[in-house]
Amino acid sequence: MSVLWVLPLVIVAGGLGWLVQAWSERASSDRAFNARARNTLIDPIELPIAGAIGAGILIYSFSRIMLGLPTKTATIIAFGVMGTIVLFVGAIVGLKRGASRTAMTGTFGLAAVVLIAGGAYAGLHGERETHPHHTPGDIAEENDCGTDDTEADELASQSVAAKANLAAELTFDGSQLTYNLPGYDGKSAGLTIPRSTPSNILFKNDGDDDARLVIEMHPRLDDNGQPIGPERICTPLGEPGSTQFLTLTFALPSSAVEGGYEFTVPGSDATLPVVVP
Repeated sequence: MSVLWVLPLVIVAGGLGWLVQAWSERASSDRAFNARARNTLIDPIELPIAGAIGAGILIYSFSRIMLGLPTKTATIIAFGVMGTIVLFVGAIVGLKRGASRTAMTGTFGLAAVVLIAGGAYAGLHGERETHPHHTPGDIAEENDCGTDDTEADELASQSVAAKANLAAELTFDGSQLTYNLPGYDGKSAGLTIPRSTPSNILFKNDGDDDARLVIEMHPRLDDNGQPIGPERICTPLGEPGSTQFLTLTFALPSSAVEGGYEFTVPGSDATLPVVVP
């Protein structure tokens, strides 16, 4: 689809340039005057477009080189080297103000050719393979919401900024799971959460060991509408004193789910029933 848009633009630009060239050649009998007339009319259009195209080619070539490097460390080093080269060349140009235009043109032209050639080579060989990072959603689907540290837990944040509109704040003390509702000081057998509405849960680990909060939602269905297992949701593994955040949306009431809903903390007997009207 993009090619279909580019081709008409190229045809129109070429036709416009040809018309201006034909007009300027018949403007007078003086060739120098004709050339100035053509440049006066077409340069304000031609030069910005040519500059934009050239800059786009250089930027794209540079991006291919960066994405083609084998590792993230190599990319950081390449950025540092490129910055050093640009700084060094800029310093040389600033010190030698009498440098000839030919030398400057040759230097920058050679740099552009090297950059474009490197971008073409890297583009033909493809981008480096990026290893997908696991998330709590991935480990929940793989039934790894246990006490073991997983890849999704390695770089997980252990703190949560102040959040508004909390449905409840859950605290694990190492053996028990308790909750606190905003504006509610009473106690009940279970936590009540509305249905079909996103609910934000804050989980604090006040125990002595790492812990994560887990809940099994409504059953997942296959293509034939048959249940294939619960939809499990869990937080990253939190260190002692850490805080995690979880957003839930219950699609079915508790009465429609066998056994109902409940929060659990793997590796302990702590549970907290959840009532969904």
